[in-house]
Amino acid sequence: MGKREMIVESLEGKRTERVWHLIEKAVKKITGNKDIDLTDGKEEYIEHEEDINNESNRYVVLEHHNLTDGFYSQFFDDSGKDLKDRAGTMYDSYYSYDDGEPLLLVDMKEGKCYLVDRVVKTRYPIKEIKVK
Repeated sequence: MGKREMIVESLEGKRTERVWHLIEKAVKKITGNKDIDLTDGKEEYIEHEEDINNESNRYVVLEHHNLTDGFYSQFFDDSGKDLKDRAGTMYDSYYSYDDGEPLLLVDMKEGKCYLVDRVVKTRYPIKEIKVK
């Protein structure tokens, strides 16, 4: 069995598969590149299967702009706070420096994707990425 088949087999029917499809569609929509090769990111994504399938983890924040090279991410639980309030905290937790790139935030429970950026130190606009 080849590497590609092993990846597909490990994803099938799990939350891991649903979340990957959301990420893939969101990245293609954000970049405008329908042919983007996310193989390296997907291989590293599989290594986080336990975190993704853990129902106590609601959000995953990742560097969508580096997904062609790997899966750089951080997982967050559901604290019950409003997402708009929480997005800035997740962004700051991910980046320990001031000039980070926008991040893709995936609500793994609701199946929604958001692009989070920091305009100024206290303002973190989030934009929902509608994926079908």
